[in-house]
Amino acid sequence: MNQKKNNKYAFLSRLSTGALEEIICADIDLEEGVGDELVMCVLDVLVERSGTLEERRAEAEKSWIRFQKLLAEGGPVRYDSSPRGSKEF
Repeated sequence: MNQKKNNKYAFLSRLSTGALEEIICADIDLEEGVGDELVMCVLDVLVERSGTLEERRAEAEKSWIRFQKLLAEGGPVRYDSSPRGSKEF
């Protein structure tokens, strides 16, 4: 984000990922949308939070191993929709 946008939309970094996703959905649902500039800034924040490709791959591998372990043990297998790193199974 450039400096002007950074100041105007600084509040976005304090919103939850879910709230940011709701802004994107609102843009899709509303006939006039919420504004291209706002949507682009929201997407910038979401991309920053998603981490690098290596981090996402490592997280996916860790989740796959955890899933296989739970499945092999016959334990409950559930989807964790919490933000990455917020809690362990």
